[in-house]
Order: sequence, then structure tokens, then C-alpha cells
Amino acid sequence: MGNKRKVLIAHDMIKEIQNETEDIMTKEMVLGNVKVRNAIVNLGNKFIQSIKEDCGSNVTLNIPNLKGDNTIVIKGPKDDVKNVITQIQTMVDEVHKYVFDL
Repeated sequence: MGNKRKVLIAHDMIKEIQNETEDIMTKEMVLGNVKVRNAIVNLGNKFIQSIKEDCGSNVTLNIPNLKGDNTIVIKGPKDDVKNVITQIQTMVDEVHKYVFDL
């Protein structure tokens, strides 16, 4: 063991890390439709940058890059992840509307 002061400092540091990670969440969003997936994948980095600007740069987006993979993985602070999901869903709805209006 260490001296009491160092133990207390370590305890505080651990608590701070725990508090930071409690707010982090990971969500998967399945796009479901090949045309929707292709539309989002084709936007690539522009799509990611746009969402990060709108929802916070602490969010990580993994867009599917393998054929047949329709899942976007979103990781970050809970509120930011919820905002990202809302934006993606809005885009998915727009793509559906466009595709089915043709």
C-alpha cells in the first residue's frame, strides 16, 4: 500500500474515470435497406463530419464498409448518441421517401 495521501488521490482519479465512463454508451443502428445503406455509405466522411459538427465531436461513428453489413455503430456521450440516432433516422426517412417516390 501507499501513504494515505497517495491512496486518496488515486481514489479520486478512479472515481473521476468512473463518472466519465458512466455517460458513455454504444448503440447499433440497423439500416435495413440496401439502398439506404448505399446512400449513407456513399456519403462517407462528409456524413460523419456533418454529424460530428451537429452532435458533438466526442461521438464515434462506424459506418458499414462491407457489402451486406447494414449496421452503424455509434459510441459517445448518451445525449450525443441520441442526437446522432435522430439525425441518422431523419436521413433514412428522407432516403426512403426519395427511393419510394421514384
